[in-house]
Amino acid sequence: MTTEARVIDRAGCKLHYWVEGPEDAPVVVLTHGATLDHRMFDPQMASLTARFRVIRWDLPGHGASKPAPARFTLGSAVQDLVAILARENIEDVTLIGQSMGGDLCQEFLFQYPGRVQRIVLIGCVPVIRSTGLLAPLRSRWAAFKMRIVPLARFRRQVAGNAAVDPKVQAYALRCLEGMSRRDLVATWKAIGSAAHEEINYQLPCPALMIVGEQDAVGNGWVRQAALAWAKREPTAQLAAIPAAGHITNMDAPEEVTAQILSFLT
Repeated sequence: MTTEARVIDRAGCKLHYWVEGPEDAPVVVLTHGATLDHRMFDPQMASLTARFRVIRWDLPGHGASKPAPARFTLGSAVQDLVAILARENIEDVTLIGQSMGGDLCQEFLFQYPGRVQRIVLIGCVPVIRSTGLLAPLRSRWAAFKMRIVPLARFRRQVAGNAAVDPKVQAYALRCLEGMSRRDLVATWKAIGSAAHEEINYQLPCPALMIVGEQDAVGNGWVRQAALAWAKREPTAQLAAIPAAGHITNMDAPEEVTAQILSFLT
């Protein structure tokens, strides 16, 4: 059972978020990946809410937070999260994000380093320290392709590459089918414009990087970039999960939950 959604209006988008767990516990914010919704963290909720105050939310254009505002960027989504935290009177947080949700967590940490105690990144590449032209070009090509290819085929391709477990693929496809072409294009454009170069930037807090060894996104490019990134970050520890794809926490829920709890406690 999930608590009733709380709603905040942001640029015409009614953002939905959920707050669970002890009121006096440290706060953990969960941010889902592109085309998914807050339910992707269902496998972790029982363990996390036993020890933490947990906030989940649907990003603009996703889940119950539709449609996306006219201008949706990772920077605007960071400010959406700031508004949610202000409404709940929360200052310090631990951030957990998957894929695009992890991109947002990185940007939040870059803008507000004093507010983040720890960060967990699942299936992520660095967006603050540029990965070169390849990452934004991939995303911009996907945004263009979404305008011209049959939408049903695109949705099947994305869902099939997202996970190893057929049940997780089915969940991803249901989420994709609930998104309009407009919101899908806006999402990939946001991903494509997220990266920016900050010379010698390193994560300023302890980080856990979780990578599915069967992550097929970008023909394995995301997995390779994430593994290389983990080696460069002095504050990071790496958890490579053998039998899992891009939505690692759903493909291997028990192992990922154990890794997160060990890191946070």
